[in-house]
Amino acid sequence: MRLGINNLKEIVKKYRSFLLNKRIADIVLVNSRLFLFELKNEKKKLLVDLDNNNPHIGLIETNYNELSLPSEFIAKALMKGTPLISDVELVNDDKVIRITTSATDAYYHHNKFYLYIELINAHANMILT
Repeated sequence: MRLGINNLKEIVKKYRSFLLNKRIADIVLVNSRLFLFELKNEKKKLLVDLDNNNPHIGLIETNYNELSLPSEFIAKALMKGTPLISDVELVNDDKVIRITTSATDAYYHHNKFYLYIELINAHANMILT
């Protein structure tokens, strides 16, 4: 079953209330398309599956704590410490989710990052800006 825009709106609304003001403690790259975002002091993890046939996100409980595959994306996402999630929203009523995060580095510089998760069939992608 493909993820429809109305279902995605409901999912984003539900996940927003859970994810707001949570910190991303770690990101695990399970394989080339499957990411697990570990949230600090939470049992649930945010799963992002960028499968080109059926891309999706989910909140799951798992004890998976294997080492991550090497990834420049993860290094950049966690470069400034443990980012705080300040917003989760759907962009332009499309299958693109924007997660706004912020972190303060060792020099007390406040850094804001946007994580775009594109759940578009055949073109699933995740972009950090």
